[in-house]
Amino acid sequence: MKNIKERLAKVFGRASAPVYKDDLIEPSTAPIRPELLGSTSLSTANNTLRSTFKLITPYWTQSSNREKMIAWPMLIGAIGATIWQVDILVQFSEWQGNFFDLFQTAITAAAKNKDMALSDPAQFADIMKEQFKTLPSVVGDFGLVVGKFMASVAMSFSLAQFTALRWRTWMTEKYNNEWLSNNAFYRLPTLYGNAENPDQRIQEDINKFTGGVMSLATDAVGSVLSLATFSTLLWKMSGDFNLATIGGPEFVIPGVMFWIAAGYAGLWTGVTHAIGRPLVNLDRQQQMREAFFRSDLKRISENAESIALNGGAEEEKKILKNSFNTVMQNAQSIIMKRKQLVLSRALYGNMSIVVPYTAASPMIIAGKVATFGALQKTAYYFGQVQSSFSWFIDNYQSLADLSATSIRLASLTDGIQQSNKDITEKQKLLAQDQPPSGENTAPKGPSL
Repeated sequence: MKNIKERLAKVFGRASAPVYKDDLIEPSTAPIRPELLGSTSLSTANNTLRSTFKLITPYWTQSSNREKMIAWPMLIGAIGATIWQVDILVQFSEWQGNFFDLFQTAITAAAKNKDMALSDPAQFADIMKEQFKTLPSVVGDFGLVVGKFMASVAMSFSLAQFTALRWRTWMTEKYNNEWLSNNAFYRLPTLYGNAENPDQRIQEDINKFTGGVMSLATDAVGSVLSLATFSTLLWKMSGDFNLATIGGPEFVIPGVMFWIAAGYAGLWTGVTHAIGRPLVNLDRQQQMREAFFRSDLKRISENAESIALNGGAEEEKKILKNSFNTVMQNAQSIIMKRKQLVLSRALYGNMSIVVPYTAASPMIIAGKVATFGALQKTAYYFGQVQSSFSWFIDNYQSLADLSATSIRLASLTDGIQQSNKDITEKQKLLAQDQPPSGENTAPKGPSL
């Protein structure tokens, strides 16, 4: 048994065989983990984007023709449903303006005929009923808009998720094949320390990656289209605004509401990035530490007999305690950062209720917003533009998780590729050491 292990190490290039006693691993051989000492160069945004792009492109360019004939139409369908959603939102903004104008007209009529409410209640009621005669039709239009919006959401979500499922299937098969080729699974744990727990990466990280990319991609497409559409509408609604109207200097600002929305969202985007930037590395560290803790628990189960025979239970307790402490320390740092993000988003969300109407007040003074329905439309346009600019804020946590996952998958890919490259070079060297054909080459020991 020992001879076979030594031969494996020689042939497949494993740096050194673990310490064995009676062919069982000693309980004290805990893995060395330099990754936990700090971040690596892969944590930079540039490397993260490059790694993510390298992980995305193979499925869409290198999969079989049959797979691409299914995946691409599904992706286009998901994006098409997202485009449809934006069009429906424009329809909803028009409906919203008509709806609130109806109530403003009714309130104005009630105020105009308030004396009649006391002198002739029946006639007053008839007048007010006349004001609401179009309400059933308006409510029906609302139901139609909501129905179309629900259909578009269901279509976009289903197509995106089923595309992610096919993508995960393809990536899992690819990684399984590469991991098991040229015995990379045997070489990775010792030679390539940055490729820890490949089983977890294949099972968990691929699922996170494909689902996360599809969700963020469709959401980003919707935000870009929404920004382009509602920015145009908000710009037209704002027109040219002269600061002299509200007592300021003689200065005309075109599309003033658009600039207020962009500045407001841009300010909070900067604040969010400043607060949440460390989360990318913290999340990556958490994934590694959780994986190492699971690995320690698994190692004890696999080597229970050796640990029991050598009286290693107490030593294993210390190892597990230290391993779990690293998990908890990092988790506490994540909680503190996420708390700051939650507070920031809560403040941003509450201010977003007031900001659109406050920003519209100069437009009312300038006489550019004459009805309550127009005010609601302006506020709605403002909210959509602000929401589109806030895509980064709303998805910061998801982006941090995706970045950490991309780094882990990229390092596994690099490890497998390096392993395959090394084994190819080693096989060439072994081939050069072979004796000429015809020479007696009887094996001197077990062969593989």
